[in-house]
Amino acid sequence: MVEVAVSCPACDYEIKDNDFVFCPMCGGKLEDGEPSLVTSERLQYLWERWEKGRFLDSNFLAFKNIGRFPYIPVKVIRDKLGDFAHMNILNLQIYSFLYCNPKHSVEFYRIGKLLGFHSGATALKAGKVDNLVNLINKTGLSWKVFENEKVRDVYVGGWNRVKGGKSRWVNISKDKGLVRIVMDESPSSAFHSTKPACMWLAGVQCGHMGVLFDGIWEGVETKCVSAGDPRCEFELKLCKEEETIDVPQLSKKELDEIVESLTRDVVERDKTYRKELGDFYHFGVNQYMNYFLMALSEGHAILSKHSGVVCGERIVEKAGISGQDETFSYACDLFEYLKAGILQDPRTEGDKILLLMEESVYSSGVSNIHMKLNVFLAGII
Repeated sequence: MVEVAVSCPACDYEIKDNDFVFCPMCGGKLEDGEPSLVTSERLQYLWERWEKGRFLDSNFLAFKNIGRFPYIPVKVIRDKLGDFAHMNILNLQIYSFLYCNPKHSVEFYRIGKLLGFHSGATALKAGKVDNLVNLINKTGLSWKVFENEKVRDVYVGGWNRVKGGKSRWVNISKDKGLVRIVMDESPSSAFHSTKPACMWLAGVQCGHMGVLFDGIWEGVETKCVSAGDPRCEFELKLCKEEETIDVPQLSKKELDEIVESLTRDVVERDKTYRKELGDFYHFGVNQYMNYFLMALSEGHAILSKHSGVVCGERIVEKAGISGQDETFSYACDLFEYLKAGILQDPRTEGDKILLLMEESVYSSGVSNIHMKLNVFLAGII
């Protein structure tokens, strides 16, 4: 327990309540009277990456389907909403979380690496090129994998069909150990920033490379649609071991502006950001990102709910709504628009209000893993 008021080492928030064991602003943990930031050691790229992949495949059907549905028939998980969600529900979660503490950008990069590795492995198997990739790597001519058209179609075509973005390899340098990837119509098309903001997508590209070309890859986003560039570009390099990457960190002011624009857009609903792909993509991406945020620590779950509150308060203010009935009615409509879930009319039980939700973007198709997964949505409500 905290004996005296302290400043959080992660976000400098002054914690005045001596009973707190987690920073209420960023989720940093306070131990033995001294503040100690919860680290993301469990997000190291090589940390049980196959074991986690098996856990997710076994318990998260939507995530498993990300790699499968572009190549083999799969059953739709959500009968009413379908299996695609508006990209701004993910944008809201990521950038409101970072608004609470911008230093977490490196965690989203690492989560993206795991997402790319696990989904890429599933896609290669579903696309029936996994044996081909393994064979090429065993010959000692691993760079030849980038020249194979079947492999290229599974990697590039699969990500496009998930509608995560229109990506393509534009430069491959064996001598330098570099791969450059261009992506049109990324989710960051929905907002503006002064520097590259797709830290999680840079991680996804590295994860994909780790499946195609056995090894450890690190990468940075060199250009970004949100920063005014015509497309996002990523430069990836093959490394002997994990390296510390300088992940771009947006300022608190800039993240505030991003959350402001995203909440304004979900209220006004008058924009189409992506002409070809549309603004919806497979909700397995949401489930993966959300699960890892929840699994890191109790503090991350606290921060997830707080970031949802930040979004909910701004949405209510911009929509100009008030009163319990009007607010719940608006929430039902908003969640269906974002395809985040189907809220039923609230029921009053004594001094409590009971809300039931079907087809949640975070828990539909998930086995009982004894975790509360809808914390961000609860914060919005």
